[in-house]
Amino acid sequence: HIFFLKIAKLAKEKSLDLKFIIIGKLPTEKDKYYLSLLNYIKKYDLDKHIRFSGAIHDIRNIYKQIDILIHPFRFESFGRVYIESMIFKVPLIALSSDALNQLVKNGVNGFVVDEEDERLFIEKIILLKNNLRLYNKIANAAYKYSTTYISSKVNANFLNIYKEVI
Repeated sequence: HIFFLKIAKLAKEKSLDLKFIIIGKLPTEKDKYYLSLLNYIKKYDLDKHIRFSGAIHDIRNIYKQIDILIHPFRFESFGRVYIESMIFKVPLIALSSDALNQLVKNGVNGFVVDEEDERLFIEKIILLKNNLRLYNKIANAAYKYSTTYISSKVNANFLNIYKEVI
């Protein structure tokens, strides 16, 4: 999460008018890690740029609030969050991981960032923010790709594999 906050800090330094949402269940107010995040936010005056959403039960609602999904974490087992962003036509910029590299073709249906470098994330954010045509092209390609993960198609594929094994 600190790396995510570093991206927000750089956006603020570059005077980009961006808001960042950290999604997920919040720890207790006395949790040391959570307190370190709050201290970082306070230290760099990011209060107006960062919001914690807490646990989300209606993902449609959160995807209506975001324009770009930033996922600066290497550890994502399947990549459900990537598919969700694609389904909701929210372009994705994420740190390279095994799951991401199987789902995202860089520059086609999202952006893959190979290094943990906030400047690389900001570069892609600016590119999408300033180029509506590219934004829409990536959002639409991502959506088209996400339809291959519709449960009926996935189930049919599993059934075919099962039949081949038998």
